[in-house]
Amino acid sequence: MSAKKTSEKAGTTDKSISAVVRTMAVLEALSEGGFFSFETLSERVGLAKPTLFRFLKTLKSLGYVSQSEDSKYSLSLKMLNVGSKALESMDLCEVARNVIKRLATHFNETVHLAIMVDEKVAYIQKVESKYTIRMYSTIGKQAPLYCTSLGKSLLAWAPNQKDIIERINLIPYTKNTIVTMKNLELELAKTRERGYSLDDEEHESDIHCIGAPIFDYSGAPVAALSVAWPNFRYNAAKEKQNALIIIKAANEISHLMGNQRR
Repeated sequence: MSAKKTSEKAGTTDKSISAVVRTMAVLEALSEGGFFSFETLSERVGLAKPTLFRFLKTLKSLGYVSQSEDSKYSLSLKMLNVGSKALESMDLCEVARNVIKRLATHFNETVHLAIMVDEKVAYIQKVESKYTIRMYSTIGKQAPLYCTSLGKSLLAWAPNQKDIIERINLIPYTKNTIVTMKNLELELAKTRERGYSLDDEEHESDIHCIGAPIFDYSGAPVAALSVAWPNFRYNAAKEKQNALIIIKAANEISHLMGNQRR
């Protein structure tokens, strides 16, 4: 790569970072609460008016900023919801930490905690197996709802299940992936009936997972817990036995979250 191209690439990166920093400055100013006129906001964040106008227009189009009838700006409910979910995730991780560690020690396999983000499942905490061969994952990674045990647990108990699955594109990841809506609905019904979810090499070949839902104080499914085994260490004969241990752990976290129904 030539020095000129390297310089151009670095310049583009610097501009992108600068734009992110300035956008965050706008959001932080709005997070102080209330409604702000364009002039007041410009003074607070120290941005040129054309730049601020461009940022506000983009944030408004994305749904993170609202504009009142008298042209004043505030954070939208969508932005407040993002903040609320972040706080919930932090609380959930803290509450679940010891339970997850204990479960990982019991099985010596990778344990995941995840939440639903739009039509995906996002890993927010994990304890890895000490074995060299294990499921690979990263915190923050997103995976499909319909072919992971975590996603199925969240979907099976979701009050708006039908609305969610209508927006899902059933892409095959392996030969075992569910690819029809009818089969997905049957699988979710089975999941609710038995109280736990399965991923039999549906998202990744050679990986089996058993999952269970976690409920908050209101009874809403807010997260899911799963244990992942590589194919050669998975014992299908122990499915129910292992599932009961995972359900018990998930119920313990639910109880710590204030749920008294399970």
